[in-house]
Amino acid sequence: MKKNCSIVATSIVALFATSPVFAIDSWQFHENDWSKVRSYATVPISQDSLDSWGAWGGFVEPAAGAPSVAQMPGVAGSDPYRTTPNATRVAADVCRGGDWCGYAVFANQQWDYNQSRGKGESSEGNTYSGPMAGLFGLTLTPDNPTAVTVNGGSGSGMVSWRLAGLTGTAPLLNNSGTDLPATFGNWYWYSGGQGGLNNFYAERYSNTDNGNTTTYGGSYVYGFPQDYYYYWGLPTSNKEVAVGWFGRYIESYVNGQDEEREWNNGNGTQTYGYYVAGIATPQAYLDSQRAGNVVATYSGSSMDVRGYQTSVNMTVNFGNATWSGSWNNGSDGHVYTNTASNGATHLHGQVGFNASGTISGANINSTALSANDGIVTGKVQGTFYGQTAGSIGGVSDIVKTNTATMTPTTAAHTAVFLVNKVENTPR
Repeated sequence: MKKNCSIVATSIVALFATSPVFAIDSWQFHENDWSKVRSYATVPISQDSLDSWGAWGGFVEPAAGAPSVAQMPGVAGSDPYRTTPNATRVAADVCRGGDWCGYAVFANQQWDYNQSRGKGESSEGNTYSGPMAGLFGLTLTPDNPTAVTVNGGSGSGMVSWRLAGLTGTAPLLNNSGTDLPATFGNWYWYSGGQGGLNNFYAERYSNTDNGNTTTYGGSYVYGFPQDYYYYWGLPTSNKEVAVGWFGRYIESYVNGQDEEREWNNGNGTQTYGYYVAGIATPQAYLDSQRAGNVVATYSGSSMDVRGYQTSVNMTVNFGNATWSGSWNNGSDGHVYTNTASNGATHLHGQVGFNASGTISGANINSTALSANDGIVTGKVQGTFYGQTAGSIGGVSDIVKTNTATMTPTTAAHTAVFLVNKVENTPR
């Protein structure tokens, strides 16, 4: 456990000590060093697809609007998300009544380690799969719901999270395991501003010895959407949006000895990533914007699983229920590729492309993708957050072939994004 805690602590310190924009690259989650968890996910991912609405098919607010800010997510009360008969089990498992619901980009990693110190024989295996797009749900439960609200406040409580993949490989760890002890509000990494539900940290670590077997485990989730000082990325002043990173791992070691050899055998697995989640905009407000033929502009950024940021700008035409947007102005900036254990090539950095699509309820869905410097396929989807649609959070999961280079390259790119309203103009 000491190794894992030190790696986590070192990673977090590095995150805030490095320079802006690409600061998190030095953190990199220490993918080759962290320990991970054995897969026990049971969510049937085959029921979902980025080519259809899938789990978000029924992600619509009641006509009366979002829950009152006095009613805390995670406590008894009306369900702020109305599902339909078409909603899959994935949605029910991930986004429960009262949750803050959203999207994630995540990765899986496993390792096996065997070492015979007596004879100097060793074998080691490490596998990495990701990044992948996912659905994400947060249950935020303060001990004192009247002291910690959407509008502010600080105090203790509990947080739990759930994750499901949208396509491809399922998360090896699909939830936080248990409720995690949490601190809401102005916590020790927070640089200032207003506290509340969307500003928190929650974590739990354990170390269990059972004979010759030692098991380490850890789970964590952090939210800091207003932390402009450290420029973590995806900042917002919308109090009904939470953004941050999450993860969980389990690592087990078996120790024994015979006449010639002392063995130290270990294995572990982890799932980790970034998320954006929140309270969906009331349908009544969206209907009013459509009736007024309002056109709104949004600006923000996206972030991939390695912490690289890309600028994002969007225009929403509520009148005809359409939207359009550009990532890095439609062209690649500084990018690089890496190859996962399964042979898949992934693109990281300032990946540029354009997208447009339709609005359905509180959700957006892409119908067309393009790029100024290549060919793009895949999907973008997201959700309006806040009482007045102050933000849009979502996930992009694309494959891009950059034809502007001497040797065209094709690679996948997945990232979460968060844009905030800049201008709202009736037409």
